[in-house]
Amino acid sequence: NDPDPEITDWLEAEPRLQHTRIDVTDESAVAGMVAAIRRGHGRLDGVIHAAGVLQDEAFARKTPEQVAAVLAPKVTGAAALDKAIGEEPLDFLVFCSSISGVTGNAGQADYAAANAFLDGFAEARETRCGKGLCHGRTLSIAWPLWQDGGMGLDPARQDLMRRTTGLVPLETATGIEALYAALAGASSRRLVTVGNAGRILRFIGSLSEQDVVPDRPDAAPPVKAVPAPSADLRRLVLASLVDEASAQLKVSADDLDPDVELTEYGFDSIGFTQFVNRLNDRFDLDLTP
Repeated sequence: NDPDPEITDWLEAEPRLQHTRIDVTDESAVAGMVAAIRRGHGRLDGVIHAAGVLQDEAFARKTPEQVAAVLAPKVTGAAALDKAIGEEPLDFLVFCSSISGVTGNAGQADYAAANAFLDGFAEARETRCGKGLCHGRTLSIAWPLWQDGGMGLDPARQDLMRRTTGLVPLETATGIEALYAALAGASSRRLVTVGNAGRILRFIGSLSEQDVVPDRPDAAPPVKAVPAPSADLRRLVLASLVDEASAQLKVSADDLDPDVELTEYGFDSIGFTQFVNRLNDRFDLDLTP
């Protein structure tokens, strides 16, 4: 049968959205994709690099293959995109970095390094643009966790993040506004946060003048003697820790030995996060796992 005229018209109309999959670390594939876009549309106006891979693990236990897998999409991918774009006209090249590249994050040493690379790469490319060696505003945005993003956290970890850093997940509409604002600016790097401003400033290391200790021996702050905890205090704290652990594990406190590693009782990364949240609530602290 002849195809439906409406379907024919739709197929022949210029598409508003096209989707293709390539390996962003494959230099030839990236170059071919950019060339195909320019052939099909006559130009390439802007590029947003949002690729990323997580392999969360303590750095001492990471394998070289895990580290390479996390670095590749951001380090190799950014370089491949930049090379494919070349010296042709471009309005902007945006890299989606992460706050972890600025502050670091436990279990994400490689991911933090990959994002820090993007920040530095954006600055270097802006310098090249200033010399006429390439085109397009280059911008690296250190994003927080997106509420609807592909990399999520369970509720316990979100609660821990809010308590220890002041950060809360970024809503999509707010994120898009931040993107437009960053593109309208002049800096090659932006850091976006949302949540408790005071806690966030402390978390990212923003210091006021009165917080800075002068780098002079005669200006060193006096050393304060801190009394050692008494036996009674140690006993009370230990009892509280055992109490919280037993409540979480749903076992009797008498079944727990304070000298046994919590992992021996079945604590995993989620369990430690939940345990820390319990302690923070009980003692009004900002502990991390």
